[in-house]
Amino acid sequence: MIEATRIIVISLLIAITFGGFFGWVRIARFWWSQSRKVDEPNRKLDLLLPPISRHRPSWTVADFLLAMGLGILLPVFLLSFVSQTPDPEAALEPSIQPQPKLSLEQLAVQLFSYTLIVSSLIGWISLTSGNAIKRIGLTFNKTNLLIGLKSTPIILLAVMLLNLIATTIVKYEHPVLNELSQQQSVAFWLMSFLVTGIATPIYEEFVFRGLLQGSLQALADKTPNDSTWRPDSIWPVIAASFIFAMLHFPGQGAAPIPIFGLSVGLGYLYRQTGSLWPPILVHMILNSLTLMEHLTKTPV
Repeated sequence: MIEATRIIVISLLIAITFGGFFGWVRIARFWWSQSRKVDEPNRKLDLLLPPISRHRPSWTVADFLLAMGLGILLPVFLLSFVSQTPDPEAALEPSIQPQPKLSLEQLAVQLFSYTLIVSSLIGWISLTSGNAIKRIGLTFNKTNLLIGLKSTPIILLAVMLLNLIATTIVKYEHPVLNELSQQQSVAFWLMSFLVTGIATPIYEEFVFRGLLQGSLQALADKTPNDSTWRPDSIWPVIAASFIFAMLHFPGQGAAPIPIFGLSVGLGYLYRQTGSLWPPILVHMILNSLTLMEHLTKTPV
């Protein structure tokens, strides 16, 4: 199984490298031929992927802060009910082997917390503004799925290069991957893929691209709240990406550098399409590929 996973990972990395390289070449050629016809920097970005008209975001930064607060407090609150009380005498006994900090129980609580937070915020926005699923960009669309698939090698190649440069300066660290090195349970790995590969991208894109970037974009581009609204400013993408990257610092080494590059790419997709599915798809593929690569280095 490990050998088959290694072959899959290598094949995907090769496909991403070549697909991303040719994608960037096409972008450069298109940019060179078209950008000289446009004077405004914002409109030059729109040449690559024209922004879609949509309803102006009606939620605010307060909704983002609410989601962040729930994301911090809810797992702790739930774990206080489901965790077993440790044995005081056992805690005094020395342990030769390092004990993992993550457990199957904690991953399950994290999964439940993500689901509850996203569902609650969707319900809250729907009560105050109407159909939140459509407004925030969670309506499934085959076109947006295709955009996400086409964008994946382009964005991930840039992230891989940034990560390669960053790790020559500071070693990359990730608490989940570090904990996985101490785990040999198949059930734990499967739950890790479910939480890290699927649930986390949905939660983080909903919170940072949808709630944070969307609310900042509404502040930046104050036009009537109707179906003809289109984002114009660039700084909400940069601001949301900076906050997203800084939340991975400290504790993850050079991770904030490639994470910022990833977030800018995902933020651009959301800005142009108004849909969370393209950034969610790219994020899912990256997280799943990272876990698969780590699996090939860890005996299970």
